[in-house]
Amino acid sequence: MICQRCGKEIQPGSAFCENCGNPTQSNAVNTYNSGVQQMPVQQPKKKSKTWLFVLLGLLGVAIIGVILVVVVVAIIIFASNSSSFSFERDGVGVVEMQEEDESASVYEEREESNSYEEYGTGSNQYFFPSDKKQITFSILDEYSQDEIAIIRNEIYARHGYVFQLEQYARYFESKEWYSPNPYFDESVFSELEKDNIDTIIEYETGKGWR
Repeated sequence: MICQRCGKEIQPGSAFCENCGNPTQSNAVNTYNSGVQQMPVQQPKKKSKTWLFVLLGLLGVAIIGVILVVVVVAIIIFASNSSSFSFERDGVGVVEMQEEDESASVYEEREESNSYEEYGTGSNQYFFPSDKKQITFSILDEYSQDEIAIIRNEIYARHGYVFQLEQYARYFESKEWYSPNPYFDESVFSELEKDNIDTIIEYETGKGWR
């Protein structure tokens, strides 16, 4: 092997030239390689699963939203159905009566058939003793739509309610017992009368009359 610098022969296996000290070619390569920094092997990146968590989060929010909507709708439906059993007693009948000439005869015939002696006769007779007798659906089944409206409004008339609809005003003003009271207040109702009003309105609602 010949030294690249001075041209002297270098003994085989020598790392340097004995004459000038120049490193042999093989030693120079090794010295260079030893000075080169080895680059770390880059591991393949793992795919991020952030999108999966985001998707699951959005799905969870959507499911919760649907559940809340269903619950709210169910509450509204339940409340609307329940409201039909929590009535506002308006006094004025919702159901219209028959024509005057027909209704007078119908109610008079019914009053004559009712044997409530303690409730008087003729113009002094009550149509139904709603302040003393519990009203049930089976009892109401025996009466027509217009008669049930009279029974309901009679509870108000008994305490002097001033009717706004002419047909009811005419009917009750024909009764000797009726005395209009401009200061009428529902607080005068007994518990039985309140129950009877609620029963009648529930019955009318079930029939689709209101």
